[in-house]
Parts: sequence; C-alpha cells; structure tokens
Amino acid sequence: MRATDAIMLSCMDEIDLLLRKLRAARNPESLAKAVDDLRHSEDPRVRLALRHKLDELERPAVRYVSAAMKETLLLSLMRFRDPDDWAIAAKAMQTYVFLPPNHTEVASGYRAAGLRLAAAVEQDGARFYAAQLLVDPHTSELTGQPAVTASQILGQSGDDLALYMRLGGISALTAEVVASCLSELSRIPVKAIPYLVNKWKLNPDPVVQLALVDLLIDHEQHEQLASELESLVRSTDSVELVEYIGAKLVATRRIVLIETLAAVTDFGSNGHDKHQALRRIWMDLEATRSSPAAQREERKKLPTP
Repeated sequence: MRATDAIMLSCMDEIDLLLRKLRAARNPESLAKAVDDLRHSEDPRVRLALRHKLDELERPAVRYVSAAMKETLLLSLMRFRDPDDWAIAAKAMQTYVFLPPNHTEVASGYRAAGLRLAAAVEQDGARFYAAQLLVDPHTSELTGQPAVTASQILGQSGDDLALYMRLGGISALTAEVVASCLSELSRIPVKAIPYLVNKWKLNPDPVVQLALVDLLIDHEQHEQLASELESLVRSTDSVELVEYIGAKLVATRRIVLIETLAAVTDFGSNGHDKHQALRRIWMDLEATRSSPAAQREERKKLPTP
C-alpha cells in the first residue's frame, strides 16, 4: 500500500469514528464536542450526518430538551452553504417552544441559529426573516436573541431603516438589542443621529451607553457630532463612561471631539469628577506628545528639505 493511500485510509477511519460519536451524542455537551471535532472536515458525510441528527431530534419524545442541541447543529451546517438547508433554517426561524408550568419560551437561540444558517445559504432571503425576528415578541430578556442576530443580519445587508425604526419604536427593547442596533448604524446620515442620542442617552444600562459612544466616535463624519457627544457627557452620571470616552478619543485621535470636550466648563451631574477624569487623560496625551520618542516620530513626518 502506498503511503498516500495509507494516510487517506487513516483519515477515513478517523472521520468514521467521529461520525459515530456524533450519532451517539445524547446531550448538549457530547454533541458540542462531536461537532467541534468535525469542524475542519469537508467530507460530504459530515453534512449528511448533521442533517440526520437534526431529524432524530425532531422526534416528539425529545422535542423539549433538544433546542440547544439543534442550535449547535444548525450553526455547524453554516459552513456548507448548501441551498438544501434553507428549508430547515426556515422551519427553525418559525419555531417556538414553551415549557410548562409557566409556558416559558426556550427556543430563541434556535431561531437565531436558523437565521444565521439562512443568511449563510441566501443572504437576500434571510433579510426578510431578520426583519420579522427583529420584533420577535418572545425575544429573550437575557440574551436579546433572536433580535440581536436579526439586527446583525440587517446591518450586514445595509437595511438601516429597519434598525432605525426599531430603535424609534415604543415597544420594549432589551439593552442588548438596543446596543446591537446602534452598532450597525455607523453608515446613517449625521442628521439622523441626534434623535437616537436624545432617545437613549438617559438609558442607565452601560451596554446602551457604550454603544451610543461608539456610534458617535466611530462615525465617518464624527466631527459633526461634537455637540451630541458633549450632550451625552453632560447627561451621564457615570465617571467610568466619561473615562471610556476620553480614552477612546485619544486612541482614535478624534481631535475635533477632544477640543470640544476640552472647552466644556459645565459637565452637569458629577461635573467635577468627570472633568478630572478627562483632564487626566488629556495630560497623559500631552505627555505622550512631548516624549522624545514622539518628537522623533513627528520630525520624521516633516518634509525633507
């Protein structure tokens, strides 16, 4: 037997062993391990085994305990991008599982995984399901799924209006969903941002506050958002948030925004502490600029005579 044939046979034997472990998996932990062991294999039998396992978990006897396992299988199918998997993705996106005695809905992650699989198979078609799941009435209060995944899919597709409308609605949103929607809106016109700042700047959740800061500082036209950033700094009670703002401004060299905050004299609530936090950051920036190493770098940028 040639060496290459022996290697191929050895690989086939290993795949067979891993596939047997996949078929034998009976709980989320063993299934996750089996799927992870097969993650680099391009053997067509892997996809078929994953589909077979999904069919097995559809049996009524295991329906209530298999949502997490089915989620794992759906996500592992993404890499194959097989059009035949659209049907199971669509089914997952419309699946709701309510557990007694309080009828708690437990399949939010499964719907999110179905949406990710749908986007891997056909991004354009997945957009419409994403718009539906963005307003899913059974979005998890803990994870924000499937709305968080929906916002990411819509953001990747450039569907900014759907995200903007969701943030402007009156229905309740978890902090994770708000932050995810905000993080996908870096392309929207500057004139559309003040409304979002005014609506969400008083939200006390740090996740929302950080997302607002990132939106303002990372925007391509951030120079035109100086007044919105100043408004956010004035309205927050969090010195830690102000420290984050200052550090991010320095790291990204947003000079116009730095100059705007440096000129502020009234920082509102906790004004002294917020002012001192920014002052320390500005002093560190000046120290960095005046260091010998920084001066040498600046001289290198000067035109050669």
